Amino acid sequence: MGKQEAGDKQPSPATYSVIVAPAHLGAAVGRKVLVCGHGLFASLDKSAPKPTEGFIDQPSRRAGPVLTGFKKGETAARLFIAIDERLVHQPKVRYALALDYYLRWGMAHSKAPLVLLGGAESEGTTYIDVMVFSNGTLRDLFEHELPAHDHRDFVISLKVLLRKIADDCPGARIVAAAPLPDWRNDDVEYIGDAPLKALSFRPLGASKAGAPGVKASAAVAIAGLLAYGVQVGYGWKSYSDAGAGYKAEVADPVLSDAGGINNARLELLQRREFYMQEIRPQEALAKKSRQIVSGIATLPGVRINSITFGSSNAGTLNSAAAVDASGAPIAQPVEPNVTMELLVQQSADSALTDAESLMTAISARTGMRLRLQKAQGWSTDETTGIRKLRIEGFTQ
Repeated sequence: MGKQEAGDKQPSPATYSVIVAPAHLGAAVGRKVLVCGHGLFASLDKSAPKPTEGFIDQPSRRAGPVLTGFKKGETAARLFIAIDERLVHQPKVRYALALDYYLRWGMAHSKAPLVLLGGAESEGTTYIDVMVFSNGTLRDLFEHELPAHDHRDFVISLKVLLRKIADDCPGARIVAAAPLPDWRNDDVEYIGDAPLKALSFRPLGASKAGAPGVKASAAVAIAGLLAYGVQVGYGWKSYSDAGAGYKAEVADPVLSDAGGINNARLELLQRREFYMQEIRPQEALAKKSRQIVSGIATLPGVRINSITFGSSNAGTLNSAAAVDASGAPIAQPVEPNVTMELLVQQSADSALTDAESLMTAISARTGMRLRLQKAQGWSTDETTGIRKLRIEGFTQ
């Protein structure tokens, strides 16, 4: 995206570029980049699954007042952030995360319920971060996508989003911030670049422990090496003491008279422990299904008619199921993990073009490989222009 332009309550002239996805880095102008949209992942839930692999955790942010009357066992709200690893691989680029500045502004202006809409437009799509505040605390946030503001479907799509916000947060003040443009909507107060004052651009940390752009001093490095040496020394001593204790226990006459230690029994107990610690297939399926459904549900203009999840063994080749005349295994057809029936508005002359565009968006959000069903993969209602697409997904 290009640099921001000045205007009535519009962002002031800036010397930075705005991107909504790491793939847009090539179009960035200059070394300062403001990151919105899919370049980062944020959640109030520390255990929330990330959209795809390749996200690097960053230090969490305070999402509420420092001094509040918490009950015993409660903690202050935190916002957990991860960045796309592709951003870290640009050593000369300096970044600012728009979400940090929206968070700071929202906490300072939310004595009454407040909903802040931040984000940016790119390539015909409006990427929105919806942040819900009250009493100076971030209560909820989620991503949403709309067509570009000059698209014919933008107004109706915005009305749907505002209706959802009004239902979930009745009476809340709704504001929109730059780099989003002013939609001149009576229900949304445009605050321009007010949250983006004094932007600070710096390299992004490659690990949660590393502070962005700060090199460890020699004293800290030496102290770390000393601490490492001490820990290794204590670890080895503990290991040696444990080994000596084990030998003494094994040599105990009472244990020897009882038949000694049964290694087979110990191995059985260890296998049982490993089994109990493994993630159950149904738990993994539930986690993956939530990720898939949430990824599709945020796509504008897409309605889920049905989703069926297959077994955890689906999506892989079964090479041992059959053999040819020479005895070599024959790979069996791949079974999908997920079967979806999705409804979209016709936007192209070809159903394949609509399906390809939709599958590209879903794959980017869920990490799945996708294909249309071979038989009756699509149909179109000519009276309404609604296409029904039957798509198969592979999570492995």
